[in-house]
Amino acid sequence: MDIITRAQWGAGPKRGSDVSSKLPWGEVVIHTEAGPQRSPASLGTEMGWIRAIEAFHVGPERGWDGIAYSFLIAPSGRVFEGRGWGRSGAHTEGRNSTAAGFCFLGHGDKWPATDAQWSSTRGLIGEGIRLGKLQRRPKISGHKDYSQKGKTCPGTLIYPLLQAKLAGIDGPTGPVAPTGPSIGDDDMSQAQYDELHRLILETRGEAAAARGEAAAAGLRAAHCEQLLAEVQAQGKQYYGSLRGWAVAIANKLGVDRADAVANDPTSKP
Repeated sequence: MDIITRAQWGAGPKRGSDVSSKLPWGEVVIHTEAGPQRSPASLGTEMGWIRAIEAFHVGPERGWDGIAYSFLIAPSGRVFEGRGWGRSGAHTEGRNSTAAGFCFLGHGDKWPATDAQWSSTRGLIGEGIRLGKLQRRPKISGHKDYSQKGKTCPGTLIYPLLQAKLAGIDGPTGPVAPTGPSIGDDDMSQAQYDELHRLILETRGEAAAARGEAAAAGLRAAHCEQLLAEVQAQGKQYYGSLRGWAVAIANKLGVDRADAVANDPTSKP
């Protein structure tokens, strides 16, 4: 998977000590930035956020040996290398050299994680397993599990979903954002049409699952709407206009065009 490296986002020289002898790590601890509300943004904007977090962590108020986390995941789904694999962190009491620390940008007590953040985090865990940096099926925990200060991190809107979203991964999870062919591509194979059909059904399922997760977590109506909107937005970002693909699939599979468009997940709340 693509990871924005330290060199790419302009990290400083400090990045903790080498603890690669402790790899593969058997645990991933999830954090929230506990910062302002974040929405998917340009790469340059997100790089600026990461540099600001690093400046705060190494500054006089914290004085840490680099940005605290192993990796950071932006609302867009971009993954940024923090201290990286096999480097001691400053993220979790008693786990800084024996676990990876992944931070979701945003504030988990105020806003839910985006679907892209969950997807990229699953991909990152799978990549860690592939590289031999994480054990298969690593333990998934939240900072609050170890906090001696009563912290809620990664937040009341993220912590309840950790096990359902991230537990049990035992290998690479595949590409986070598949790139489909352009709309109206008549040279698509049957397998490509079948895959697009699956993606449409999957996106519809994600919207329904998001609604159920929101209700189960007791989120306020505004949070429910945001979560559903983010699922819909990510579907558009990753797969382009599913309406066009639905019609293309209808043509290929002999499905009525009106039914295909009516079932387009991008046209429903």
